Amino acid sequence: MDFGARVKSIMMQKNIKQNQLARDIGMSSSGISTALQPDSNPRIDTVIAIAKYLGCSVSELLGENAVKDLSYQEEEMIKDFRLLSQPGKEYIMQTMAMAVVTYSEKSPPLSGMEEAE
Repeated sequence: MDFGARVKSIMMQKNIKQNQLARDIGMSSSGISTALQPDSNPRIDTVIAIAKYLGCSVSELLGENAVKDLSYQEEEMIKDFRLLSQPGKEYIMQTMAMAVVTYSEKSPPLSGMEEAE
């Protein structure tokens, strides 16, 4: 899948129209259309603006998956996370940070969470 196809896939998931993306990142409709064509070579500032707007990484848009061993469930969680508002994302990040500390191997089990005897 090329850059444009990855962008369009994320836009479809988030119900974002191409003209809306163009307008919101300060590009013309024809400029974004050109950038999303197969074999296009968009400017890096365009790629960064699109990634920021869509709430994903530049690496994801360029097809450079940094983590290749994600399970299906992990991939779905990441997709769901990207659909959240910024306050929602911050809440999840705080919750995850607390969960990592609480459920790390060094921590004793929480009351009521022990295995049934």
